[in-house]
Amino acid sequence: MDASLRWINALLDRPIECEEAADLLTRAGFPVEHTEVVSTRLGEDVRLDVETTSNRGDCNAHLGLAREVVALTDRKLKDPTNLEPTPPVSSAEAGVVIENQVPEDCLVYHARIVRGVKVGPSPDWLAAHLEARGDVPRNNIVDATNYVLHELGHPVHAFDLNKIQGGRIEIRHARQGERMLPLGADAKEIELATEDLVIADAECPVALAGVKGGSASSVDETTTDLLLETATFTPSAVRRASRRHGIASDSSYRFERQVPDRQVPIAAERLLELILAIAGGEASPPTMAGTVAPPPTMSLRLPRLKVILGIDIPTPRVIEILDALGLQPKHSDDTVSCTAPIGRADLTREIDLIEEVARIHGLESLPVEDAATIRIRPAQTTEIARRMVRDMLVGFGAYETVSHTLVSEAAAGRFLEAGQRGLRVDDERAGGTPILRPSLIDTLGTIAGRNLDASGRRAPLFEVAAVFHEHEGGHSERTASALLIPCDGDPSLQTIRGCVDRMISMLTGQTPTAVPAKRIWSAPGADLILDDTTIGHLGLLAPEILKVHGLEGQWAASELFLEPLLAQWPPEISVTPPPAFPAIERDLSLVLSDDVHWHAISSLIESLQLPAFDSVAYVGVFRGKQLEVGHKSLTLRLRFRAEDRTLTHDEVDAPVAKVVQACAATLGAELRQ
Repeated sequence: MDASLRWINALLDRPIECEEAADLLTRAGFPVEHTEVVSTRLGEDVRLDVETTSNRGDCNAHLGLAREVVALTDRKLKDPTNLEPTPPVSSAEAGVVIENQVPEDCLVYHARIVRGVKVGPSPDWLAAHLEARGDVPRNNIVDATNYVLHELGHPVHAFDLNKIQGGRIEIRHARQGERMLPLGADAKEIELATEDLVIADAECPVALAGVKGGSASSVDETTTDLLLETATFTPSAVRRASRRHGIASDSSYRFERQVPDRQVPIAAERLLELILAIAGGEASPPTMAGTVAPPPTMSLRLPRLKVILGIDIPTPRVIEILDALGLQPKHSDDTVSCTAPIGRADLTREIDLIEEVARIHGLESLPVEDAATIRIRPAQTTEIARRMVRDMLVGFGAYETVSHTLVSEAAAGRFLEAGQRGLRVDDERAGGTPILRPSLIDTLGTIAGRNLDASGRRAPLFEVAAVFHEHEGGHSERTASALLIPCDGDPSLQTIRGCVDRMISMLTGQTPTAVPAKRIWSAPGADLILDDTTIGHLGLLAPEILKVHGLEGQWAASELFLEPLLAQWPPEISVTPPPAFPAIERDLSLVLSDDVHWHAISSLIESLQLPAFDSVAYVGVFRGKQLEVGHKSLTLRLRFRAEDRTLTHDEVDAPVAKVVQACAATLGAELRQ
């Protein structure tokens, strides 16, 4: 905030020197970064570069800074807001129709017609105040609006009434194809988006709400009649339009930090007072759309103040501080009731009042303990589980990465499933990567490709981070763990499947089922199912994915969604005594079609309910010229064990034969000799 020292002094009963003002504002929490002597038409002034916080919009104005000086000294405030606002009337009486179509984005809109003004140069005192800030005076009407903005911190605007078509103002969203030329010597016409909040007359937009007025309705030397606008807009609506079109202004800066609606009638009355004084004219009664909220009231318990601050501040001093801040304190017993000033949107609770008292009384007076007693809480179970996932993947030999969240539309499209859309960031700075990543696999592929180019290494990589997508019901954000590993020798999912199974077993005590699935990025690929829920997927990277990232050889990738897994950690673990008798194992090699998957084989064998059956395990697969094209030899291991005796080989011959017969009948398998 660039402030004029002369302007601040105009709001005080006696002036303050530059050095003292800088010290006081810094003490109040608004550091003065720089001071500069500037020349104005009334002589030298001092420009103060004051750093303000986002919650203190009132101090983006000279009145707010002057009030801080008053609170820290024995000066008195010359408050320009001690005005009695004119009650609003109907549109017919006011001479202009106001239609607010978006009350959720425009909380209050106040309009007033002034006829018979004379546009000309501003008086020296007003122009000098603006010059001290670095502004260029334009004319008395425009300068009056800028004066109110920098005096009260509330943006206001003046339209040339004769350039407003149809005698009406509409607050609405822009329509498809509408365009507007903003104010400014170097301004260029912009095409409005349908999400933009605009102020329009009966025909077209005349202002980008809260951001910039339009040149078509601007005040010039021929203007005689005015329509004065005072309003409040939600910070999000103003911020979106400002960012979308790359237009920033003193108005948008303040609306983005919230301007209280209860300030609207006072700011409107102050603007009218200035215009009538320096440009003449006759004002009609105002009209207003929306309802001004009453100022919040708060109570400060004096015993509570002592408990929080740790010191005893005399009650008269507390009352003095609150009164100097414009809080209208009323003392009763051990409680002080306060009403927030019109510009203070940050004061709503008792603790806010306590903070104000501490700030003005002096934070240096609060006791500071040399040592603080702390209690270290154990990490949350979900965080412990995340660390275990990372530790396990590092132990597996993978390197953790941290990648950018935004990806290109093409990259996102390769990993979006049916019914999903890329979640777009509405920010021109995103450039060619405007989509929040729907998967971590693509960014791991990018990193692997860069590593390969730089060092020739094919290193396993993993990342644990959020992934996003949009759907009909809104948008989804999930925590994912992705792993990308190079395949040495024959391309196989066996290594990555073992790692994934170990990870899931560690978190849940269960092993997932893999179900074949087709995706753009994998060839082949599978979904991982646990408790009838898809918890992730894995597969070999498709050739087009390898080509995009410049990867050599074959790579396997997996991605798990951690929320359903972390919810089951720590798993319930049951301890059983070791078997009392040894097992008998039989290996079978079955020749099957390539279309038959391991899940079908294991499910079939487990469903046979064989006597003394213990488990079935995958051993390996063989493809070669000895087999027909489209076939494979899959080796599995059957284990049998009895609880009460040692089995003989003769006892397991029949169950093994039954497995061979079932696989032949159901899956078309032949026993390879």
